Amino acid sequence: MKSLIATRIRRYASLCRQIGMLVPDSDPLERKAALAIAAGRDLAMADLVGLILHMVRIGPPDIGLRLGRAERLNDLGIVGHAIAASGTLKQALAIWLSRVDDDAPLMRFQSRVRGSVWSMTVQPAATLPLAVRRFLVEEWIAAFFTFLAEATGITDPVARIELRYGPLPGANHAPWLPATPHFHAIANRLTLPASLLQAELRSRDTEMLDLILGHFRDRAAASASLSDRLAQLLSTGALERQTIDCAAAVLGLSNRTLVRRLTQEGTSFGRILDDHRRALALILAREGQMGAKDIARAVGFRNHQSLRRAFLQWTGQPLGRWRADQ
Repeated sequence: MKSLIATRIRRYASLCRQIGMLVPDSDPLERKAALAIAAGRDLAMADLVGLILHMVRIGPPDIGLRLGRAERLNDLGIVGHAIAASGTLKQALAIWLSRVDDDAPLMRFQSRVRGSVWSMTVQPAATLPLAVRRFLVEEWIAAFFTFLAEATGITDPVARIELRYGPLPGANHAPWLPATPHFHAIANRLTLPASLLQAELRSRDTEMLDLILGHFRDRAAASASLSDRLAQLLSTGALERQTIDCAAAVLGLSNRTLVRRLTQEGTSFGRILDDHRRALALILAREGQMGAKDIARAVGFRNHQSLRRAFLQWTGQPLGRWRADQ
C-alpha cells in the first residue's frame, strides 16, 4: 500500500518549516505520518484535509503559493531525479504525468497540445472543502513555475493563468507567479506556448535517466488492492450511486466477485463506504459551514436523520455537540 497521504503530510510539515511557518500541534501528526510510512500503510484523508485547513486558517492568504514556490525537484525523491535527468520539458512532463495517478484522490490533471498552444488543467476533488481546493490549485501552479525555472532556467514564460475561484482578500500573487491570474474562470488552467515543451533541461543526463526508469520498471508494484481502488472511486466521486451494484459495474466485476475479493482483503463494501462517509462527514462538520442536511446529501445519506444516527455511532456524540467541541 502506498503511503500517499502520509507522505504529503510530512512534505507539508517540512515545507512549513522551510518558510518559517510554525503550525501548532502538527508534530504529533507528522510523527503519526512517519510511523505509517515505515509500516507501509497510509493515513485517512481527513488527517490531510484537517492539516491543510489548519494551515489555511493560521497562515497568510497566499500560503498555497508560498509552499508551492518552496518545492524543489529533490523533494520529489526519485521522481524528481528522473525529471531533472530528462532531455526536454516534454519528456519530463511525460514522467510527471505517469505518476499523477498518485494524486487521484485529491486532484485530476490533463495536459493537451492544440496547434501552438499547450494547456494544463487541474481539478481538485469536488468533495473537498473550498479552502482545501483553492490551496491545492495554487500550490500546484506555483510549484509548476518553480519546477520550470529550476529545470530549464525559464523564469518569465508567456503564460495565462485561470482560476475558478475569486481572489482572497490580502493575497498578493505577483511575487509567486509570472502573470496575474484571471479569476472566476470555468477551469483551473495554465496556457503556455507549445514550443516550451521542446526546452532543454539544464541537468539532462541520459545515462542516469535510463537507470532511474529501469528502477521504475523493476519496482512496478502490483496493481492497487481492490479496497484501495474502491476507496479512490468514492473519494473522487466517480460512482454515480454509492451502491455495490454501481461499484461492481465500474470495476468491471460481478457483485459476487467484488464481495469475495473484498472479503479476501479483510473488508467489505459497507465498511469501505462507512469509512469514506465518516472521513468526509467529519471534514465538512469540522469546517462548520454546512448544516446537517447539506452534509448528509454531500456524503450520500438519504436524509439527515441517517447522518445523525451515523454520527452517534462514529463519535458517540450528536453532530452539533461534536462540532462545538471542535
